Amino acid sequence: MGDEMSSRYDRDICSDSPKLEVAAIQRMKVSEGEVGELLISEHVCSSDKLIVRGRQDAALVSKTAFGQSLLVPGHDRRSRVLDTSFDPWRKICALEITSKDGDSCIGTGWIAGPRLIITAGHCVFNDVYNGWMKSIDIIPGRDGESEPFGRYRSESFCSMERWTAAGDENYDIGAIILSEDLDSRLGWFSFGSYPESHLTAQMVNISGYPICVVGEEQMHHSNRICAVTDHKLYYDVDTEGGQSGSPIWLYPNGSNTPVVVGVHSNGAGRSLNANSGVRITSLLADKIAEWRSRQ
Repeated sequence: MGDEMSSRYDRDICSDSPKLEVAAIQRMKVSEGEVGELLISEHVCSSDKLIVRGRQDAALVSKTAFGQSLLVPGHDRRSRVLDTSFDPWRKICALEITSKDGDSCIGTGWIAGPRLIITAGHCVFNDVYNGWMKSIDIIPGRDGESEPFGRYRSESFCSMERWTAAGDENYDIGAIILSEDLDSRLGWFSFGSYPESHLTAQMVNISGYPICVVGEEQMHHSNRICAVTDHKLYYDVDTEGGQSGSPIWLYPNGSNTPVVVGVHSNGAGRSLNANSGVRITSLLADKIAEWRSRQ
């Protein structure tokens, strides 16, 4: 969605019951994904070199300014993903969003089940656009004008009541429910909640469809998590409007399985020197699993 929303997100808002939430998130909980059926053996995926794994105390490359709208001219560290038909890039979707008033927006989502796309809450419900969106077109693995897995349209959306009723940024997460299964070659991401000790200084990947390329080219950057709160992740990763809803994923314990641990939502303001996303807590992991089970 547009950068005009970022001014609303200048702080981390505490839960009404932080003790209960903290107790819940200390337990690891992971829902398994699906690799998909697409097998490409002709060549190695060149975009694999963009991926980072493991932990690191220092940022890969520090920068002088942060925020969704604060990319420093000449210092954009993102790279275009050139092999979007490969895993996990094909599980990341460009979103073409139409509001009830007919306004057009862009966003990003990631596949979490056969009929489930997860995105930011403000991509499906937004007071600026009079509440729930009218429709969203989902284009998995979009690569410019190429749509290798076709596109899907949905008018069925879900979010958290704390987002739709109160605009609580800690619950800025949304779901797009499809009426038919996605292409079986795509598969879907694993996702899960991890205790803070597992997330601090963890190297993470964020890839999505920013406004700078009109939401048509997938852009990736990776770096470490700077800070973790009960509900948010903060990271030194370049993002931009349109990337709201992008998956924040890591590779636990040196595995080759990407696990989504957060949903990118906004810049965090200059004072925090970071961008931020909604942390998948135990509560949100259960909610995503519930959305996944809907047919």
